[in-house]
Amino acid sequence: MFSSLILGIGNPLRSDDGLGSKAAAALAPELSSAELQVVAAHQLLPEMAEHVAHSVRVLFLDASHTGGPGEIRCEQIHRDPNFQPGNLSHQFSPAALLELAFRYFQAEPEAWLLTMAGANFDLGEAFSPPVKSSWNCYLERVKMWVSLV
Repeated sequence: MFSSLILGIGNPLRSDDGLGSKAAAALAPELSSAELQVVAAHQLLPEMAEHVAHSVRVLFLDASHTGGPGEIRCEQIHRDPNFQPGNLSHQFSPAALLELAFRYFQAEPEAWLLTMAGANFDLGEAFSPPVKSSWNCYLERVKMWVSLV
């Protein structure tokens, strides 16, 4: 059982959308340990509920369409008791994953969502200038969360 889990999500071939997965991949060599699992993924999947359930706390990393480009936000999130498994799609949310962890594993870890507002979600592998300039600050926010054990 890991005490903490970082789940970075996003499509690295859609410019700023790849923020979460690229951040997790960049930080995994430095942060992964017996106590902390770091996972970079294209999208959230229902089977990830088991990883969530075996963690005391979870940090989701993702890009956002909300806010000024480069703006970083961190908010505590909770499970979605209204989630219906028939709603599974590529828009599977962190709240839905938390709900599955609760329903199938009776686990309710503390969960946070760290986002950065993107400017470009078109095809491409490079970040937009605002995201690129906030990149190091975003990574530092992840490290700060890790240190708050």
